[in-house]
Amino acid sequence: MMDLGDSNPLASRRVMRLSSHAALAPLKDGLPYASLVTPATDHDGTPLLLLSKLADHTQNLLADNRASLLFSVPEGHANPQTAPRVTVMGSLAPSDVMADRARY
Repeated sequence: MMDLGDSNPLASRRVMRLSSHAALAPLKDGLPYASLVTPATDHDGTPLLLLSKLADHTQNLLADNRASLLFSVPEGHANPQTAPRVTVMGSLAPSDVMADRARY
């Protein structure tokens, strides 16, 4: 079991870095539309996603770029609701930065 200490930005960043997957929830017609994604993080903790233009969640983000991402690390926890987790919210934007692609 992982001990992250008190709730703080470093613990949140660690959960994000250790997560092999996340739930992406953009809006579709004003309602949340969740899907599974495989994120990476930049050095500063910014989530990085590789998304297909054919995917529903990408089409939803093109219409409204606001979304949330739920990261969790359930390994070692019989009940995933007791596992470390963090939700981040914001606006997603495409990146043409080659370092982002390399980092992913």
